[in-house]
Amino acid sequence: MRGFNIAWHGTGVEEQGIDKNTGRVLVRIDEKYFRPAEVDKLLGDSTKARTVLGWAPKITFEELVKLMVDSDCGTIEKDDSWASCGHFN
Repeated sequence: MRGFNIAWHGTGVEEQGIDKNTGRVLVRIDEKYFRPAEVDKLLGDSTKARTVLGWAPKITFEELVKLMVDSDCGTIEKDDSWASCGHFN
């Protein structure tokens, strides 16, 4: 995604996403961003929306994730304060 080939290593809070081409850590977990009452598992079921309302998704889950990542990256590219906060070093 976004031109990166990511390999995932570790588990839990020690898991990291590493660029396979450069070895650079691109994703790491920081517990300071955890919510105090985080729900471990959220599940949804669209059956009622599909059957009662005739609703159907227009994009796949993978397409949704790409849209979200592209949006976040666009925000970051426009706002250099992210780098000054130590997020991209």
